[in-house]
Amino acid sequence: TTAFCSGSALIYGRRFRCWFEAGHGAVDLYEAIRHSCNIYFYSIGRRMSVDTIAAYATDFGLGRRTGIDIPGEREGLVPTTEWKRRVMKEDWYPGETISVAIGQGPLQVTPIQVAAMTAAIANRGTSVHPRLSLEKPTEAGIIRIPSSVMNEIIEGMWRSANAGGTGASARVEGFDVCSKTGTVQTISRETAERLGLKPKTHAWFTGFAPRREPLIVVTVLVEFGGGGGAAAAPAAGELFKIFKSKAAGT
Repeated sequence: TTAFCSGSALIYGRRFRCWFEAGHGAVDLYEAIRHSCNIYFYSIGRRMSVDTIAAYATDFGLGRRTGIDIPGEREGLVPTTEWKRRVMKEDWYPGETISVAIGQGPLQVTPIQVAAMTAAIANRGTSVHPRLSLEKPTEAGIIRIPSSVMNEIIEGMWRSANAGGTGASARVEGFDVCSKTGTVQTISRETAERLGLKPKTHAWFTGFAPRREPLIVVTVLVEFGGGGGAAAAPAAGELFKIFKSKAAGT
């Protein structure tokens, strides 16, 4: 699937914007992940129902506890049409799906959920039960997505770190880091403009290395840190460097 990013798109009568105001031009999946192009994923979200998105998100472990051996773990939230009717007594609107498609709206995730999701991608579909100890995580199951599709995602993640993408600050020479960055609004752009506020954002990064036979997942959340590529990716890069040095015994 390809989409054209001009910097914004009019969807259901509302203007949705990409973080890159000049636009990314024509993008496919690889380039959308590489550049974290909002318009591409808005376009995909427009073609899907929120319940379809929720079904796959749940397969990846979002919306439920990972079972990590730390007390107080939260479930997070993956919204569905049934959830909104039950909790808010309202119908789900298609425009809401567009926001969820890029990880915004009522979607709530924890860093450990994102790390476990990233491990499942790195493992080409095998999910794990994370543990606080240094023991090897145990397998939790198989995600119903072919490994060939996982490899498509991983190619985009590799480009993000190694081909001038938003995860470039996490690149480590000779370690084949694969990454995805994220920048999450705490309030909508429209609300911020109406209130005369400067929107604050949380910075996200998640990735793994090396690309083949992966050894480590790194997930970073910098609250109110700004952009994921600028704030979270450099911190992740330092962690990848430390691990690579220790693994090499240097």
